[in-house]
Amino acid sequence: MALHITIVPHVPLSLGFGGLEIQQERTITALQDRGLQVSRFDPWARTLQTDILHVFGSSHHQAEIVFRAAARGIPVVITSMFVRTHSTRSYALGKMADQLGLRTLYSVRRKILQAATRIIAISDAERDDLVEVFDVDEGKIDVIGNGVDDQFFTATADAFRDRYHQDDMVLCVASVEPNKNQLTLIDAVERTGLPLVLIGPPKDTVVDDVTAYVDAVRKRVATSQQITWIDNGLDHDDPLLASAFAAARLHVLPSRAEAQGIVNLEAAAAGASLVMSDLDTLRSTFGDDAWYADPASPQQLAEAIKSAWAVPRGERYRHYPDHKPSWLHSWRDVTLLLESTYGRAVRK
Repeated sequence: MALHITIVPHVPLSLGFGGLEIQQERTITALQDRGLQVSRFDPWARTLQTDILHVFGSSHHQAEIVFRAAARGIPVVITSMFVRTHSTRSYALGKMADQLGLRTLYSVRRKILQAATRIIAISDAERDDLVEVFDVDEGKIDVIGNGVDDQFFTATADAFRDRYHQDDMVLCVASVEPNKNQLTLIDAVERTGLPLVLIGPPKDTVVDDVTAYVDAVRKRVATSQQITWIDNGLDHDDPLLASAFAAARLHVLPSRAEAQGIVNLEAAAAGASLVMSDLDTLRSTFGDDAWYADPASPQQLAEAIKSAWAVPRGERYRHYPDHKPSWLHSWRDVTLLLESTYGRAVRK
């Protein structure tokens, strides 16, 4: 009999939809295509009948779900979604507080991870961080990256070119917010003279700093002749999004913090070269297959963009599946790895 998997989302999809939510939804679809029974967690249900609870995220708001499921003997698989954003000293202080019995966000996350039957990290770097920061047993961690929808591997530039009259450009697909760092990207691109297309909505928030940041991006775009901002975004399933990646010479994601970035994978599948922040989490995945820059340095980012621009469009990654990079997978590939993780969870 096929395993029954219940998926717990990171946050309700009605309150936000981005890369994490795409990961969740594509995981569900791919598992169902493999014949597994998959349910979405219903907090209002009086009973929970499942073989495995797969929780996306390890934040404090998911603690009671994890603890209660583990107490009932339900195997819990956690996709940790941990990105190291604080100093080593800060995490050391968290450990000290935990040893003193103080309840902190650090201590809650540590207990969540330790309660898990299996943990999924998106990269070797994330696995190493989980071991170092939270003292997680490395033996219960599986490294499984994200997948890419088939449409990105076969996309052409025609639809985006016809609709927006843009082609052979620098592209950045991301919500507009401080972490995605579009202002630094704008500074960098203006030093190169290359055309830039931003695709993504302003981040939906009431935080003043984010609102001010979005306003600053909007002003810069309004006064530039080389920048286009498609600020309503494009739905992930819209063929125009895949076409935009195919139209781009390169994709730039200069995030201040980033685990992997599904858009990086999708851009590569469509033939764009990749420029991204010089972060351990990203180097761990992409290795020598990308250009890197300090996300705080417009000059470094401009140099990386110019280097990547020298590579003809579509030359780097479009040999899937015969000669694909080790980090570029379809969701079918990812599902096979997930099934192995589930098997280890139920056998424990």
